Amino acid sequence: MEHLRRYGVHEIGLCEELLCKIKENLPLGAIVKKVNIRIGKLSGVNKEAFRFAFSSLIQNTELHSAILNILDIPVNVYCRNCYKDVEIEPPIFICPYCMSRDLEIITGKELDLLSIDIEEE
Repeated sequence: MEHLRRYGVHEIGLCEELLCKIKENLPLGAIVKKVNIRIGKLSGVNKEAFRFAFSSLIQNTELHSAILNILDIPVNVYCRNCYKDVEIEPPIFICPYCMSRDLEIITGKELDLLSIDIEEE
């Protein structure tokens, strides 16, 4: 557990919260095959640290055989100057069409559980 703490304390807490939600809602006798989540580029979550925390925290639990599937969510913004929706690459927050910085973030902050694939006994 000490190695886990050095790798990503923030991700451990987030992963523990995710695993608690999964366990609370898991039908009796169900086996979790896959956990599908989405992580936005601006979420502040290190995907590799989250993946490591997940694999470490599920050991010796009813989720031990689960696979974590992460869907990467890009940063999409709405430009209030030229009215375009556009994908940008942080840390550059400038509309590539009109060079405006007047942007509204549409996607990229997500950290969501999408679905859980289970097999019932």
